[in-house]
Amino acid sequence: MIKTFLTRSNIILSILVLIIICTLLFFVFYFMKGGDKVVPNEIIVEPPFTNGYDVNKLVGIDEFGRTIQPIFDTKKDKLVGIFYFTWFGQNAGMEGIYDNTDILINHPDDLFNKKGTQFSPIDKYHYWGKPLYGYYNSLDEFVMRKHIEQLTYAGVDFLVLDTTNSFTYDSVWKKLLKLL
Repeated sequence: MIKTFLTRSNIILSILVLIIICTLLFFVFYFMKGGDKVVPNEIIVEPPFTNGYDVNKLVGIDEFGRTIQPIFDTKKDKLVGIFYFTWFGQNAGMEGIYDNTDILINHPDDLFNKKGTQFSPIDKYHYWGKPLYGYYNSLDEFVMRKHIEQLTYAGVDFLVLDTTNSFTYDSVWKKLLKLL
């Protein structure tokens, strides 16, 4: 939920705070071993059509001749987490769609205009780019299921829900957990 009236120094400060938080999370999860850690029963469900293959076994060559090799060895004692944002379409400030990438390309002077413009109004939520499934509402079950599918294929072990602005978006996370 970045607002366009932020100054560049505030943006830099926000990025530094995010880096510090991510670093702290890394160390917390990296050094969590043994102790009173609860380890759930591991259930490995492999769809019958995979025959032991998954997206980590894909190979390819891109247009520049770079090869993509399959991944066979992963660190079983490490966890992979990702921030998951639940606020899309949930706020009163979402009356329109304001995409920073589009604004920078088509109206570059409007994005940092302190008075706001029709393409980048002040106090309205802005996207950094168009999401894969379009400008969706976080309560959209189709999008949630696709996110879960992609995160599962990518080997993500846990989600960190963004509640940095004191809103928890209960209806969204409850639906997400039910689907998970």
